[in-house]
Amino acid sequence: MRGEPGWTFDVEGQEALDLAGGGSEASYRATVRRTGESEALHSSGTVVSKGSSTPEEVFVVDGVGYVREGEGAWESGDVSDPEIANKVEDPVAALDVFRAYSKGGERISVAHEGGGITLRVEVPSGKLSDDRPALAKAVREVRPTIEQLREGGVTATDSEIVLTRLADVLVLDQDTYRIKSHRFSFGFTIPYQGQQITYRQEVGEENRGVFTGDITLPDGVA
Repeated sequence: MRGEPGWTFDVEGQEALDLAGGGSEASYRATVRRTGESEALHSSGTVVSKGSSTPEEVFVVDGVGYVREGEGAWESGDVSDPEIANKVEDPVAALDVFRAYSKGGERISVAHEGGGITLRVEVPSGKLSDDRPALAKAVREVRPTIEQLREGGVTATDSEIVLTRLADVLVLDQDTYRIKSHRFSFGFTIPYQGQQITYRQEVGEENRGVFTGDITLPDGVA
């Protein structure tokens, strides 16, 4: 899809942390516009957590990500920085992820159905400490939550934190091989004082058609 016209995607995500006596949930909705050859991205969405909504805007230009939450200041960094990467939902990047799966020896199932080609990677179990391509994104996404829990007294090591499920599903048009949709979901359990804290996350991305505009940074963002 690189080198072609840009694309517009609808993105929805949910994450939840459950533990005895409480927990937290958050949801996210955004429209993502992404150019083709120049690989620039603009996402405009809303995060809903604890009954309040916070706008979130993300730009990626020349390999640098720019993030603003609410009326706060813009934060920026290389897209390889985990803090920035966790804010960027780039559906087209799923193509690179599946290439990495293939090179890393992950099992990819392929199905032809409904005018599409469905690529699927599933991991039924594992540990946070596992070093394998299929877990790389999930580990990066959950890491900030794990660090917060450790600051609050959780002592579980990476090898004690268990992956309960992971599924990465990419659907391509069978004629053009363009992305139709992408789904990514995973969960972990974290032992704490004889109980289990559970974390889960799901993200869905749907292609809504061609984007032919330009993406440039707003004034004052550099």
